[in-house]
Amino acid sequence: MGTLSQQKIIETAAILFTQQGYKCTTMDDIARACQVKKPSLYHHIQSREMLALEVLDKTVSNLGDSYTSIIYNKEASLSERLVQLLTPNESLFIAISLIDTLWHEAGREVPEIRKLVRSYFAAWGAAIAFLLRSHYGKVHSKKLAEEAIAQLYGALGYKNIFQDCRPFISIAKQITGLLKEPKRNILFHSGGFHDDRASFG
Repeated sequence: MGTLSQQKIIETAAILFTQQGYKCTTMDDIARACQVKKPSLYHHIQSREMLALEVLDKTVSNLGDSYTSIIYNKEASLSERLVQLLTPNESLFIAISLIDTLWHEAGREVPEIRKLVRSYFAAWGAAIAFLLRSHYGKVHSKKLAEEAIAQLYGALGYKNIFQDCRPFISIAKQITGLLKEPKRNILFHSGGFHDDRASFG
């Protein structure tokens, strides 16, 4: 039996919440996976609800730190940073799956969870907008980023259901392509990003 720490509990719970869902994961399950008796968990965690909040906070914090390091990496071009921000990888897909699970299964019980999820997607959008700003201006880059996040979230849901990340890759390519376009007004619709100069007169 290894030494039990709050970090180990959080990491174990994150795996179980991702694999079998929040509602189907009990504190007994977590204790068993940690190889301890259930009362030992409560020396570190008050409840399953608070554990879910801790798991989400850690996940969102890690993602946020990675986004910050990417967008402020001045050794890379804006285009290279945007590519890094949107490069699909298994750790991102697992994290988003966990975030989505906790939103739907624990959000009503723990309102702070929904606040954290909103703050995560807002931060992801802000990172995209930051990199687009010099090309499209503050207002339009924010709008583009909000529309991009909505499409990316849908693509992530599709990937979770069908195990197919091609829609995510396609949308990410369209977004990263914005910095390769001349500076002009572009909006995102279901068919992708397109020139919207006529709408802006």
